[in-house]
Amino acid sequence: NIYKSMPSSNQRSTSTTNRPFTIVLANTSELMRHTCTFQFPVNYNNLFPQITHQRHTIHPLQNGANNNNDDIPEQLLNNLLGLEL
Repeated sequence: NIYKSMPSSNQRSTSTTNRPFTIVLANTSELMRHTCTFQFPVNYNNLFPQITHQRHTIHPLQNGANNNNDDIPEQLLNNLLGLEL
């Protein structure tokens, strides 16, 4: 059973907060703009320096990108989901 390997709530790491979180999947900057008040301040230049300057150079087939100016949030999400916790 896959759930047996998951830690119970009393075995959580002390470095994790108990606050709920929400992941917003959006491909438009207009939708993301309305979530700014709920976001923590993050310096994306320090977190993902390899993609910060690729706004207009992302290949349309790279990681399923759809070749528009909203690819940066998609790339950030791909990197975040690829991190091992």
